[in-house]
Amino acid sequence: MKLRHKAYITSMYVQQEHRRKGIGKLLLNELIERAKAINEVEILLLDIVEGNFLAKQLYLSLGLWKRTKGTIQNEIRE
Repeated sequence: MKLRHKAYITSMYVQQEHRRKGIGKLLLNELIERAKAINEVEILLLDIVEGNFLAKQLYLSLGLWKRTKGTIQNEIRE
């Protein structure tokens, strides 16, 4: 099974008192850029807890999209 083309974000958390300040967006943008810098990586995957509306909105605003239940992905190569 070919896995080298996939990068996974296993978890991410911003403490409640620091939410809604753009920290999560900064972190995810940095992770996306780092994944793009790795030539073999074509797809970025992360898991999401169903019902976490704010996280889902953040992921969608950055171009990540839902692939399967609980998984978000972004194809980072054209």
